Amino acid sequence: MSSLETALFATFWNDILERFNATNKMLQDPKMILESATRTLESLKLYVESKRNDFDKYEEAAKKISHTDQYIQSRTRTRNVRLNPLDYGKAQDANLSPKEKYKVSAFIPVIDQLCVSLTERLYAYEAVRSRFGFLNHIEKMDVENLYAEAEA
Repeated sequence: MSSLETALFATFWNDILERFNATNKMLQDPKMILESATRTLESLKLYVESKRNDFDKYEEAAKKISHTDQYIQSRTRTRNVRLNPLDYGKAQDANLSPKEKYKVSAFIPVIDQLCVSLTERLYAYEAVRSRFGFLNHIEKMDVENLYAEAEA
């Protein structure tokens, strides 16, 4: 691989997609109980959140794969035109290293979006579980409880 950024995301996505694949296989099991499905998704979400702190690990693996330790430098032109009078309310841009800039602008947003998507999916599973979860224990329920759960 020619760039450190490509190698970094390749190692990151390899870890993430292996876990997603295992989770999806479990969720597609016809004998899966809804409560187990929500716990499985919660576990996947926690796993993705934990990867937020593993940037340095992925960077080291990427350096071995790409045989480089340099991030691609990108130059951007800055405007000299003052859009606000006297630059009122404008904070100065932070001077980040290429590593920190890549982490903040690419790596962290990917993890954040994955977490948001998993949270939405988890809410859907929890809604289904709250409506139909009682069906997993239907043979152990008495008639009154069955009616109460069905009406809820």
